[in-house]
Amino acid sequence: MLVILATAALVVGLEQSIDIVFLRMLAALFIFAGFTAAAFLITKAQVGAVLGGNPSIPALILAFLAGILAWVPGTWLLLVFSQSLNLLFGILPGAQGTTATFFGQALVYAIIIPLGEGLLFFGFILSSARGIGRWTGVWLTAALFGLFGFFSDKFGMSAIPTYFLLGLVGGTLVTWSGSVWPGILVLSGFELGEKIIGSALINLLLSGSGQFSDLGSFGWLTAVALSAFLVFALTRIARAFRSDRTPPIPAPPGQSWWLPLVIVVVVVLLVGHSEIQLRQQNPQIPIQSQGNVGSAPPVAPPVQATPSATP
Repeated sequence: MLVILATAALVVGLEQSIDIVFLRMLAALFIFAGFTAAAFLITKAQVGAVLGGNPSIPALILAFLAGILAWVPGTWLLLVFSQSLNLLFGILPGAQGTTATFFGQALVYAIIIPLGEGLLFFGFILSSARGIGRWTGVWLTAALFGLFGFFSDKFGMSAIPTYFLLGLVGGTLVTWSGSVWPGILVLSGFELGEKIIGSALINLLLSGSGQFSDLGSFGWLTAVALSAFLVFALTRIARAFRSDRTPPIPAPPGQSWWLPLVIVVVVVLLVGHSEIQLRQQNPQIPIQSQGNVGSAPPVAPPVQATPSATP
């Protein structure tokens, strides 16, 4: 609850006036990592119990590949929801740009932020959530990670389904491997997916009969279905390398453990209402088309439209 409130106050409040890469690095260092360290001190949790054991090398490789391939369905989900909200309410203004170098962005997005988010969600929260059930904890962690994406990413509500997908894949691999590191590599692989397969996919879609903006085209749907199947297959293969070490199950939480989540939902609804009002101030202007076009409305250039898995 505190992480979501602090992230909303920092990112949403300053993303229009501060370099976006620098802002998200501050969030990772002082909110994600900082609040996680505070939680360790307050609860006196053992670091080893939260981080888990040492995963096998194949499990780490499979997690990284799953994160890369998840870029395709994750991007498709983000674009679908983003375009739908654009049509229904209006366009969400973009965040402040960046002057960071390629190396700087890679350091922040592919290393620092996955570590901060992974230790918080796939480490501390997921290990604690096992007290309400092993797989119930995975679904709860994925749901919280999805809501977290609302505040931590520049796409607002459109980012929730993508973050939920990443949380589900990462939580599953962490549960089977008995270690937090596969979840961190899922986030890192997703962020690098744009550089590894994003350009090739865009060129492939543009070279066919469809357009990149036509999210219902045969090319897009085929790419999404194939990549989603491969992600599922990789997670199933990773299960064969699951750890024999049984993770410690914490005691069930008290009866009022869900009350902070109510506050989170209320905050999401309030900020969501504010986003709709902001969108309504920037209505999308219909574009008159000539000839045959895709069923989906045009989107921004591919590089700007792709999601960032981490803030």
